[in-house]
Amino acid sequence: MFVSLFRAIAAALSSFYSRGEKDDVYLNLVMEFIPETIHRTLRNHTKANKLVPALSTKLYMYQYVEARMRMHARTGMWRSR
Repeated sequence: MFVSLFRAIAAALSSFYSRGEKDDVYLNLVMEFIPETIHRTLRNHTKANKLVPALSTKLYMYQYVEARMRMHARTGMWRSR
C-alpha cells in the first residue's frame, strides 16, 4: 500500500484492482476525504465572477505535481490519454 508521509498530499488509505472491458486492469486508490475539490472551488469562483486567488492556484498546482512525481517515482506507473 502507498503511504504518503508528505503533509501536503491526501493520505492513501487502501487500494484494490478491478477489471474493465477486454483485458484492462485498473488500480483503484481509496484516499482520505477532502471536502473541497478543485472543481467545486472553480465553480464557486466562476459563479461569483471572481478569480481564484493566486496563492490557492499555486498550492493546488504544487500538490498536483508533487503527488504525480511521488506516484511515478514509487510505482513507475504513468497513464494518460
